[in-house]
Amino acid sequence: MVALALATPENLDARLLRFRSDPGGEDAVALAHALLEAKRPREAGEVAKRHLQDAPDHAEALLYLGRAWMDQGDLLRAQKTLLQAARADARSPAPYRWLGEVLLRRGDPERAARVLDKAASLGGPDPAVERLASRAARLARVA
Repeated sequence: MVALALATPENLDARLLRFRSDPGGEDAVALAHALLEAKRPREAGEVAKRHLQDAPDHAEALLYLGRAWMDQGDLLRAQKTLLQAARADARSPAPYRWLGEVLLRRGDPERAARVLDKAASLGGPDPAVERLASRAARLARVA
């Protein structure tokens, strides 16, 4: 019940305003994640970028910024940022999962397949990774 209250658009707007006036008064990473889930990538990117000014190697903030770039269609920036996220936390499967999706969207299925294999090896079974890896393998065979 509490999680639903946190996800309302009005609540997100209030949290975003609070963050803009006092960035230290709100959990930036949680806010960026909530904004992405609410399909508000531009604002999620704004929050993540602001957080990264103080913590430039924060893997989760880099991940959310990369996802925000991807959702906005800026695949080159998304790729660069997700690579930074993977370097910041090489044991997390999430940056590799999203990087694989970006590489697929950019038309590089062979690299996407390798990156998605890395995500699978780090994180175990994940239907989204498996679906993307299957697509990447199929496209790589055609290419």
